[in-house]
Amino acid sequence: AQRAVLDHRAALGRDPQGLQKLQPGVVEASDRFGAFSSDGSQTPQNSYLLNGVDINDGPLQDEGFRVNPDALQEESVIVSTLNPEYARNSGATLNQVVKAGSNQFHGNVFEFYRDTFLNSTPYFATSVPQFHQNLYGATLGGPVLRNKFFFFVAYQ
Repeated sequence: AQRAVLDHRAALGRDPQGLQKLQPGVVEASDRFGAFSSDGSQTPQNSYLLNGVDINDGPLQDEGFRVNPDALQEESVIVSTLNPEYARNSGATLNQVVKAGSNQFHGNVFEFYRDTFLNSTPYFATSVPQFHQNLYGATLGGPVLRNKFFFFVAYQ
């Protein structure tokens, strides 16, 4: 069930791991993992970090924990293994940093809406397949104790 949710999010273009494709030397792999290959390495050679902590799924060597893209502050993709702090694997290293709270309340609410009437009819088709999709989410961050303790939550 979890893999179906991940594929659903990737279909919406809301998978931040896809930023890896923007780097030179990165291609989509045609293996059973369906991830990305960097600089000729195999897809299980990618390394995934969240706030600098290893989140690799051991048996699959894939991203073990996927974060809501609205909760990410930044994502860096390192495709070179020259940096000693990223020398765990020979593929790319994806380091994601999660947003934090602050002394001001901040957040957002969103809905991604897709429906059949928004699609165009292909030239030779007589009808468009029925399709309805709503994806809701929100983020909120702020202070618990001013200048000392903060919170940040995200839901999708």
